[in-house]
Amino acid sequence: MIALKHPILTWTIVFASCLTLQAKAQTPPTLLEGSIGAFYETNTPKISKQSQLVVYRSISDGFRGVATVYVNGQYHTSLLAGTFSASLCLPPGTISLGLKKTTAGTPPSSKHPDTYSIDLAIGQITYVRIQEHNHQLRAQKISAHDAESALTGYRQQVHSISRVKLAVSCAEQ
Repeated sequence: MIALKHPILTWTIVFASCLTLQAKAQTPPTLLEGSIGAFYETNTPKISKQSQLVVYRSISDGFRGVATVYVNGQYHTSLLAGTFSASLCLPPGTISLGLKKTTAGTPPSSKHPDTYSIDLAIGQITYVRIQEHNHQLRAQKISAHDAESALTGYRQQVHSISRVKLAVSCAEQ
């Protein structure tokens, strides 16, 4: 019976509720639930007879889509801004790192990924930062010290499985 006694108050509440629901519906999600894992930990174990590769995407680049990463032409991961890949253990040597921009809701591009040669040293973790520059994704090898500082607050991308055939189990040998 409050509605009958105070119709202006009732319509004000209804109108405010509609605006709140509309604002929530228009707010895009920043991280997809279920695709983001644990925060980065700096105590990643090193291995002596293999190389480790950690790829991360800068949180400050302006590109809103995902950076799809290929190793030697094989799918490794797709990174949102502020995320990193699972550590990939590989034999030491030079790899080809391919990068391709993907935006949700758009058809896949037939464009070949931009590629970068990355040298992997035995017994070391190689960090590669991905960021957009002049509308293109760029890969840059980063020192362990700088990468571990930058990765504070970054979370692991866990929504897909790497398909890199050259990858080996990350075990101390």
